[in-house]
Amino acid sequence: MSARTIMLAMVIALASGSAARADLASHFGLNPRTMGLAGAYTGVADDVTALYYNPAGLVQLKGMTAAAGILFGAPLLNEDGARLDMRRETSWYLHVGIPFTGKLKDHLALGFSLNIPWGSLFSARVYRKQDPYFVLYDGSVDLLQLRVGAAFRIPWKPLSFLSFGASIQVLASVVGTIGFYAPFQRGEKTNDFDSDQRLEANLDLDVPTEGFVTVGVMARIGEHFRVGASYRGRQFIGVEIPVKLNTRLALAGNSAINLPVDATAILRAKYYPQQVSLGGSFRSKRWLVALDLTWVNYADYQVPFARIDLDIERLIRDPGVLIFLGPDATLLAPRAPKIEFSNMIVPRLGVEYTALDWLIVRGGYFYEHSPLKTTDFPIYDTDKHSFSLGARATFLKPLGLLPGRLNIDVSLTDIVYIGRDILGSRASGHVLGLFTGVEITLL
Repeated sequence: MSARTIMLAMVIALASGSAARADLASHFGLNPRTMGLAGAYTGVADDVTALYYNPAGLVQLKGMTAAAGILFGAPLLNEDGARLDMRRETSWYLHVGIPFTGKLKDHLALGFSLNIPWGSLFSARVYRKQDPYFVLYDGSVDLLQLRVGAAFRIPWKPLSFLSFGASIQVLASVVGTIGFYAPFQRGEKTNDFDSDQRLEANLDLDVPTEGFVTVGVMARIGEHFRVGASYRGRQFIGVEIPVKLNTRLALAGNSAINLPVDATAILRAKYYPQQVSLGGSFRSKRWLVALDLTWVNYADYQVPFARIDLDIERLIRDPGVLIFLGPDATLLAPRAPKIEFSNMIVPRLGVEYTALDWLIVRGGYFYEHSPLKTTDFPIYDTDKHSFSLGARATFLKPLGLLPGRLNIDVSLTDIVYIGRDILGSRASGHVLGLFTGVEITLL
């Protein structure tokens, strides 16, 4: 068994047991309402999701708010009409908003939000170069995400129409042990695996805490209009896992040799580009209309990638190992794809209508031109149309127990991946989403 096969198995092991994960905000939104409005929220931002969309909107909270909900996503993405094997998305959230009272009422508010991927606090996946995947949906790391922030409205005229806010998104640290199982390939030129020859190991994992900042501003124009702008910084997650192997390699006949190797598994698997959003909204007694334009710096996007760095000094100290390995042990990391992205602007439109005193219906649309320009690996992305529908039922003083209101929300979305030819294959499909949640506001 060659060293190159060992390295390949280790890279595959990084992917074993992992799942496809979408960027929640760009695909689904952060709660049922933002999904229903297709993310057109920079000029709305009147709940705790303002921490992401525009922190300045937090001052619009009317009372202490707590919300929770769950998302179900189903990627139905195809290569040449054949469905790719991608696990369904499940994630849940908890939001808490605290507006100040007294002299600071309507002028200062705090927010807290938590998003947790279902089933694990750490999930990662990277792909071998021959495996097709949709790069902006799949191939990312998911960690427990915490956002905290505050907003302040200027209390003095003539600037009292302005509010400012900032939040920090924290990808919480994970420390523990992970295990993986990876069968070896039967040969260098085949994709078949031999389950009798495998690599099993437990690795110590230490993912550091990372923080990313969002800042925003919002202006009230008269009674009916809001205009907002926000900036979200680049988010990057890389993981390094030290690996110690004592690999038994077969020689000619029935003999074998033990090869001790120190290595580092390096995973670069989450990269959100910096973004600038501009948005406006119009509100009347029954209508809300919101429009967003978001510039996304995909020209600097980095695709998910993994490699194994071997301790070459350790091998050099044992020349017998080098002689044994010979020219078959290239000891090179997998080649990164030659891929090019471009920046893009995403327009979003959302509409809400209060049909009854207790019932709100909503719909939204966004169009995303694919930022993927060229690639030499089967890494796919296409232009997208997204259509969303949602509804909210409101109950005042629910069950006579709470001096406030209870909102129950549900939204559906269908993101249509328009067919596109890439490297001789046709990429297309849909991503379906269902978001449901409850929100309690104490008035």
